[in-house]
Amino acid sequence: MLKVYLASQYGCKEQTRKCANDLRDVGIDCTSVWLNEPHDPTSRLVSLHENLKVQYAEQDIADILRADIFVVFSVTEDTSIVRGGMVFETGFAYGQGKPVIVCGPKQCIFHFLPDIQQVETWTEALAILKKKAEEQE
Repeated sequence: MLKVYLASQYGCKEQTRKCANDLRDVGIDCTSVWLNEPHDPTSRLVSLHENLKVQYAEQDIADILRADIFVVFSVTEDTSIVRGGMVFETGFAYGQGKPVIVCGPKQCIFHFLPDIQQVETWTEALAILKKKAEEQE
């Protein structure tokens, strides 16, 4: 079974959770455990105990390592990135040799690398992932 990690801003957790459900509906495993964290999407890091921050970071790393493909939901250049975890995660996934798909605009110079795939919509990304899942069968 194809395994995909979904990364986005924490404030977009609910929308990203819907995308994870779309993956499951077509037989693709979503490794993004962070989507099940009990915190409100508007929560701030300062409200979390340091041990919990470490636990979540280590879990995210493990989830990325378990994934076959990494998808990041980018934002426009004029959108502020409050927490920035998705930026670190993207670099980590790329450094591990994971295929990276940027869903949305290319928001930084690294998204222009020739082996980074970019699509405008989740529908496009899902179609690519479904095709890759079929190729694995």
